[in-house]
Amino acid sequence: MVDYREAMEFARHLAWHTGRQLLKAFGEIKATHKADGTLVTQADVDADRIIARMLRGRYPDHGIVSEELSTVYRGESYVWVVDPLDGTANFSWGLPIWSVAIALLHRGYPVVGVVHLPALRQTFYAARGEGAFLEGRPLRLNPPTAFTADHLYTVCTRTMRRYRFRVAAKPRILGSAAYNLALVAQGVAVAGMELTPKVWDVAASWVLVEEAGGVIGCPDGESHFPLHPGVDLNARPVTTAAAASPALYETFIASRQRL
Repeated sequence: MVDYREAMEFARHLAWHTGRQLLKAFGEIKATHKADGTLVTQADVDADRIIARMLRGRYPDHGIVSEELSTVYRGESYVWVVDPLDGTANFSWGLPIWSVAIALLHRGYPVVGVVHLPALRQTFYAARGEGAFLEGRPLRLNPPTAFTADHLYTVCTRTMRRYRFRVAAKPRILGSAAYNLALVAQGVAVAGMELTPKVWDVAASWVLVEEAGGVIGCPDGESHFPLHPGVDLNARPVTTAAAASPALYETFIASRQRL
């Protein structure tokens, strides 16, 4: 049986160590397109290898699913889901909003999540039953009961191209799905939506939002979790992920208007 708090602390150390290596290449490497149209740099691949090596050293019996190296879940009871560099475009152009996202799943469901932003010197982390934190400060939503013009919500570019949201709050596109959703856990954003995320984009923040008292789910189809063995998660059809406080979640979903 894995101690979730211990696993969380190890994931924090791992994300911090990986972030130090990524900072050496920050803004210096240009991205190229992968076969699926997404961006990648050599730094993504190098970071993925660092994380995989350290995870295998500490948890040799656990599986690893990552964006760059291993995209098939093989049914392990415990599996780490990794996005070594979420926000590749920002990273390659020298914008500081990019993250290292690491999650541990038990029986296909997220139980530990770390989202580390090296350039901003911020680390979000959570473990099932242990709470969510930002740099040692507990995160617990004390949300509003209605959207106002003073509020922010986060989206990705694809979401903004498909929907208009009939809420008073202001949208923000930050370029990192993991960070977008972590801001909901922090309470900086009152809601967030990612139109076509992959599992590694949302796994770590899934725990953050739930442990902070928020709601996160897939309003348009089958949930990302639990994972199903034998599925290539890079090729799997993806569904919308949305997060908000319990009081605002349904209102946020219903406010979408197709463009």
